[in-house]
Amino acid sequence: MVTLKDYTTDEMYLIWETTADLKRRQKRGESLDLLKNKVLAMFFEIPSTRTSVSFETAMAKLGGHAIYLAPGRTWIGIEESWADAMKVIGRYADAIVARLMEHSLLVNIADWVDIPVINGSDDWEHPCQALTDFYTVFERKRRLEGLKYTICWGWRHSNAPIGLVHSSLYVASRMGVDFVIACPEGYDPDKEVLEFAKCEAEKSGGSIEIVRSIEEAVDGADVINIYSWTPPEIFRKGIETYRAGKGFTAPAPHLEKPDEYKKWKVTVDHVKMAKKSAITMHCMPVARGEECEDEVVDGPWSVMFDEAENRLHVQKAILALLIGGYTP
Repeated sequence: MVTLKDYTTDEMYLIWETTADLKRRQKRGESLDLLKNKVLAMFFEIPSTRTSVSFETAMAKLGGHAIYLAPGRTWIGIEESWADAMKVIGRYADAIVARLMEHSLLVNIADWVDIPVINGSDDWEHPCQALTDFYTVFERKRRLEGLKYTICWGWRHSNAPIGLVHSSLYVASRMGVDFVIACPEGYDPDKEVLEFAKCEAEKSGGSIEIVRSIEEAVDGADVINIYSWTPPEIFRKGIETYRAGKGFTAPAPHLEKPDEYKKWKVTVDHVKMAKKSAITMHCMPVARGEECEDEVVDGPWSVMFDEAENRLHVQKAILALLIGGYTP
């Protein structure tokens, strides 16, 4: 699972059906050994809370084992190339999950090994989070087709990759969703990803739209998802400084001229512009007081903590289907 561009509607629904089944069985206290004697190698080039903990927990709950490999634990990048290390680890483990700075490296890893490779977030996509977000919506709304789903850019003092937006476009466009992106000028998704999504949306009966205000985006919305991202071309400049050993420094406009962007903050008033049954979401960690008000996180409309829990269940489903021999 390197990119959701390759996944069909039926394949996404299979993941969600498996998610629902495994979640029910966990709530009933059933013990499942679908991943007995299976090993997941987890490479995290950058910090992670939900992704790392949920994958490790998923392996444990299904009877398998996860090995967390952070920078400094291996010789990768010091005395050994990624290619050599991956070709070896591909013979030890049953699957690899990687959170990397560059999507191109993940694509290469998938070519170097003969086991499944799962994208744990990179500069281009975040498939597991997008699948979780839409599963959480389906769990609440019992449908996706015809919903107005908006993802609102929110100001925060950091540089996050655009991956969730790209992966969400691949999902929404296949599900008949009216998907609205609210972001400042210069923060649009990649043009090729956007065009692909628009073509798919035409086939599914959905739509893709970009607007320049939160107010326009949330008007009549069923879902308000909040996220802050950095334009891809600017994020890559940060990767260049990171690879040069100078730390991650990307000259993002929202950091260089913050006062011009701080108005991009989701408030309770924005939530009240959406449908009464609307839900608010965030992949977390959420920058309280920057991206949105506290009550947007803690109010009755928020499903953010359910969304975070569902990372576990969705990733259990992905692992069960990829290496556990799970059949519906």
